Amino acid sequence: MRGTFTCPSGCRYWRSAARARSRWWRRRGDHRSLGIVCKTVAQAETLHRALSDAGVESALLDYGTTVFTGGIVVTSAHIAKGLEFDAVIVPHTGDVNYADEIDRCMLYLACTRAMHELHLTHTGPVSRFLGFTEHPGGTPGAAGTGAAEVRDRAVDVSVC
Repeated sequence: MRGTFTCPSGCRYWRSAARARSRWWRRRGDHRSLGIVCKTVAQAETLHRALSDAGVESALLDYGTTVFTGGIVVTSAHIAKGLEFDAVIVPHTGDVNYADEIDRCMLYLACTRAMHELHLTHTGPVSRFLGFTEHPGGTPGAAGTGAAEVRDRAVDVSVC
């Protein structure tokens, strides 16, 4: 796949992962926006702080934001509704974070913000809604998986 990256140590070490992601994204000259779309505002705030502590320039888009900027934007799925980014990272796509029907909707919303590239990170088992990613040639919405439908866009996807 084009534009994939790996997450060191299952993405547990956010500082090194954040720096690696930032360097990776800056090399992508054809992309102007990177959305890091978390499930909740609290998760977005925590990740934004970790990125800032790691020296990565990013903007937090929350309910109080009045101006939308380009570059690296950290936000929640609910706030990202209606927005699009050249590349999107959806962190914490494990089965603990995305477990029920409301979570499935949030995950679908987060994944469909990507125009060109989508990167999903997780530690532990991947969400049951992303079960199709574990099998080569798997398709979203495959029978019996309960996977979220993500067919409406032609996007490169990586899961790490």
